[in-house]
Amino acid sequence: FQTKKFIKNISMDVACGNGIFSFITFGGRVKKTEDMYLDLDYGKKDIYDKPSKLKKEIILKSSNITFTYGSDWKKNLLQKSKNLKIYSKTLLHNNNRPFKFKNDSFNYIYSSSTYWVKNFEMHIYNLLDIIKPGGKLILTLKTNELGNYTIKNLFKKKFDNSFYKILDDGREKSWRGLRNFNQYYKIFKNYKNCKIKSIYPLYDSEIAYIWDVGLRPIIRPLTFMSNNLSLKNRSISKRLMIGRWNEIFLKYLKNYIPNEKKTVEWFFEIEKL
Repeated sequence: FQTKKFIKNISMDVACGNGIFSFITFGGRVKKTEDMYLDLDYGKKDIYDKPSKLKKEIILKSSNITFTYGSDWKKNLLQKSKNLKIYSKTLLHNNNRPFKFKNDSFNYIYSSSTYWVKNFEMHIYNLLDIIKPGGKLILTLKTNELGNYTIKNLFKKKFDNSFYKILDDGREKSWRGLRNFNQYYKIFKNYKNCKIKSIYPLYDSEIAYIWDVGLRPIIRPLTFMSNNLSLKNRSISKRLMIGRWNEIFLKYLKNYIPNEKKTVEWFFEIEKL
């Protein structure tokens, strides 16, 4: 959110998915009768592989900003993002291949999903290539220490494999681009025409343990149940659930300061020279 002031002229949200996270981050709100759970299919291997049920008039309040491009490798997610009107254009793209934009094309690029990319260095250098001098590359980078703070690692095989498989749901296999902090730092230092403007910790081991479980174990039955409720009962259930999560986490998050020594996700602001 602190990078809002840099989003101007030609910008791109890389691996934007359905756009909801950027939309909400920059002030957007959807109507109470709408939510992204309507677009999940509990029966599919990837629960996001479902055509959208959301209405085109989903927006209660528009986002404060608009990106020039939103890119993702799933056509289905890009189609859903269009209802939020946060991207002027959408681009179907696999980040394991370079973007085909000319060098020095963008003023601002943001990504929170580089850890999915197997060809990590190529991807980062390609993003830097297509940014204009004076432009910003904003990244939130998870580290490979993330695996130290999982329920699987905490309990040390006290449960059978099905327990860990349900918790993970294929997630660890997708962490193809994870590096440690020093490796990330070196990658940017090795690129001749950029400068690291700021770095700070976002999340540490405490958040990692919460994030490791979350709603993942029950997301499929929860999706089935919620999507078969009447509109009235669905709205009541949403209000009760949000209220309970606020009771549990709101005070904690307001006072949250990450432990830098146990940080598993960092904010990097990179400026092209």
